[in-house]
Amino acid sequence: FIGTDVSGLVDRGNGNNGIFVSYAGMNVIGTDGDGLSDEAERNVVSANRLNGVTITNADENVVAGNFIGTDASGVLPLGNTWYGVRIDDGASGNLTGTNGDGESDEAERNIISDNGRDGITITGTNTNDNVVAGNYIGTDVTGSVVMGNGSVVDDDGVSIAEGAQNNVIGTDSATPNVVERNVI
Repeated sequence: FIGTDVSGLVDRGNGNNGIFVSYAGMNVIGTDGDGLSDEAERNVVSANRLNGVTITNADENVVAGNFIGTDASGVLPLGNTWYGVRIDDGASGNLTGTNGDGESDEAERNIISDNGRDGITITGTNTNDNVVAGNYIGTDVTGSVVMGNGSVVDDDGVSIAEGAQNNVIGTDSATPNVVERNVI
């Protein structure tokens, strides 16, 4: 529980980011998706004063199976003040969500909701080849109750900006897979 009390229900947000990965690669934040204790590997990253998860100038990290911006049940809002997930400053080859390999794909889904700005932002020159797949963005854990991101009129579920290229939102279409579909 990062930014909440031990119950995962009460705001105890950090003064900055919940999780900050910088110049570090091949880390797993959440489940490894091996089918063993995937739910127990989940992080609740909520109520932090900046971003839930920030990956900056770091490659090949995985963010999977987390509740980012909700309480531990995934049904009540407990948003981070800024972005749910921010990938920037040349971070490349990062995965947010499922790898679509047919093993534990639903457990790899992130719930990214009720954050003050974009649910996910991918921004900056050379911030390339990142994948966002199989997530619920702006909903509760069921995917059917609205818990939108952004309190400003120009905020988005997912934003790609400022020179970021070759990023994939949803299925890679090489082997179309319904579990790689995001609900935004």
